Amino acid sequence: TAGSLDTLHVYVWNMQTAQLLESLSGHEKPISALRFGGQAGAILASCAWDGTVRLWDFVSQKARTDVLKHASDVLALASAP
Repeated sequence: TAGSLDTLHVYVWNMQTAQLLESLSGHEKPISALRFGGQAGAILASCAWDGTVRLWDFVSQKARTDVLKHASDVLALASAP
């Protein structure tokens, strides 16, 4: 499970143990939406009022993120299989 507050961070928890797994940072303005996708939900997408969508890869175990820049605020996410 992932969630966010007004802190510009995304927090990822293990729901079975209630353990915080990751604290992801990089957005410069408030985060507006989160969505898991990819095979086995291994990619987490986050979007924010800073005009970016960030794709966080949990399979590679790397602190790498892909950033997709937009001309204005990104307020929602949608995905397809």
